[in-house]
Amino acid sequence: MNPIKSYSMIQKSYYEFGVRDFSFDCVDELEKIYKATGMANDLNLHIRILTHNNFSKVNLSKKFGIEGKEAIYLLRKASEVSKNIGVSFHVGSQCLSPEAYKLAIEKVSLIVKESGIKIKFLNIGGGFPGKYSEQDPPILTDYFKKIHSEFKKSFNFHSDIQLFSEPGRALVYDCMSLIVKVILKKKNKLFINDGIHGHLSEIKKLGLIPPTRLFRKKTNKKLIPFSFYGPTCDPNDFLKGPYFLPETIENNDYIEIDLMGAYTLTCSNDFNGFFSKPTIYIKE
Repeated sequence: MNPIKSYSMIQKSYYEFGVRDFSFDCVDELEKIYKATGMANDLNLHIRILTHNNFSKVNLSKKFGIEGKEAIYLLRKASEVSKNIGVSFHVGSQCLSPEAYKLAIEKVSLIVKESGIKIKFLNIGGGFPGKYSEQDPPILTDYFKKIHSEFKKSFNFHSDIQLFSEPGRALVYDCMSLIVKVILKKKNKLFINDGIHGHLSEIKKLGLIPPTRLFRKKTNKKLIPFSFYGPTCDPNDFLKGPYFLPETIENNDYIEIDLMGAYTLTCSNDFNGFFSKPTIYIKE
């Protein structure tokens, strides 16, 4: 849940779509929610606690969250106007260690205990990683075991708390591939018809190297490392790789880039006018 929303967005969510759960991380946002909903008495309010993102590829703690005495005060204040009160956190996207959830749950529980407020919800956010390279993160079961263990230990004084999560990447990262065309080959640089302004921005941002292969063209030739340039005039439209492909790859060949289900379609734009909605093929 997004802790920062416009007044009109809150109104529309509450009155048109029946939303009753809202997240916040400061007094101003809390007051905005209360006023925009007409001082409603059926709100489930979730305070976003700041937790470290040291184990993650994308740090979200710089933008959202509150901690310490301010968090305790806000929790108490929100309990005065909410039907149910909850706390939430996010350990960051592409989190590579289950330990992050243990530390976050422990920190949140201390804030809740000191506030003296009985909470109804604990939302641990997302952050569960995809396996993009040979340096695989721990399996999801390891994360779940660590979360269950720390939740039971830290919140045993609140036996009726509902545990929420908002997984994203881990559910969809491997659901589809992206097919790109080689526009021009320059030694070990391949100019392709997609790039960081299209569907490959997440690959650049996180420094990921997804598996690649020549599409529908069999060859036994040696695999060598390549880098990719996107089709725009932006010199930063570049993916270093290395992407291992046959040394005989040539202009007009197609490349399949695997594990492209997360933050690809949703992050594309029309910079330089190159990109349009892709054609999606479903394998039965």
